[in-house]
Amino acid sequence: MTIFGAFLFASLVFTSCGSEDAKKNGEKAGKCDCKEIKLDIEKYELRMEQLKTLDDDGEIDDREEYAEIQLELFDLELKEYELEVDVQSYRMQGYAGENFHDEDRFEYWMEDFDDARKRYVEDNCEDEQEDLEKLRERYRDKERKKRGKDEKDYR
Repeated sequence: MTIFGAFLFASLVFTSCGSEDAKKNGEKAGKCDCKEIKLDIEKYELRMEQLKTLDDDGEIDDREEYAEIQLELFDLELKEYELEVDVQSYRMQGYAGENFHDEDRFEYWMEDFDDARKRYVEDNCEDEQEDLEKLRERYRDKERKKRGKDEKDYR
């Protein structure tokens, strides 16, 4: 393979791995954020199910069911981790090209990236965010009741 062929191959690989466009990468990261929110909802729903495996004293009553749910939660955590890796790969595109050599340009890129990411989440998964917050609250309330703790124990 000639030097030109190697260069052409390398440039094709690097350009296919992502875009240097901050807004496109921000939107892709926002899509990952929305997927993470949906995974969080699933996790809280599973945690609510897991609370049902506890007895009145807050001790595990059904160990098999508890362990199965724990494995499902672990799988969801892995999926969230993969999404976070994707988000970081989109963010790393800010170091590509001219941004690498120009600090101001890099800062503008990151600003555009963060704005596009936030805007995507606001425009596309605001309802899911609200659902997640409600579910978190319900879970906390049920957990406190199930485990017999009041708010003083959390301070």
